[in-house]
Amino acid sequence: MFQHFPGLRGGDRVSEFGKWIRQKRNVLGLTQTQCAERVGMKVQQWSRMEKEVARPAYDTLVAVAKALQLPLEEVLTAASYEVHRPEAVESRIGKRLEPLLLQVPSDRRPAIEAAIEQVTRAMIGAATV
Repeated sequence: MFQHFPGLRGGDRVSEFGKWIRQKRNVLGLTQTQCAERVGMKVQQWSRMEKEVARPAYDTLVAVAKALQLPLEEVLTAASYEVHRPEAVESRIGKRLEPLLLQVPSDRRPAIEAAIEQVTRAMIGAATV
């Protein structure tokens, strides 16, 4: 649910996301407990997120967006995530698959490239829903 950073102490900060999400929660008139329940996490986890002692995982950010009815793009941007950007997804997939694709016989590459493109588009679509 969170990426923990060993050695973080009270004054250390992961990002400004905690302040941003606290502000959104206050605008909605919700308590930490209400938000945690909506997201499906313990209130202590929500509190750690607001205090910026742990960076929420991607799945947690998706749950936060849904629970607080916020656009996923806005939540991911506030949390400094780049994985939701189509060009970032395509770039990461391409870099990892290119060496493998070179091992495929050239007559089969177009079909495999088409399948990779379909999977990539599906991943991007799922991330923006």
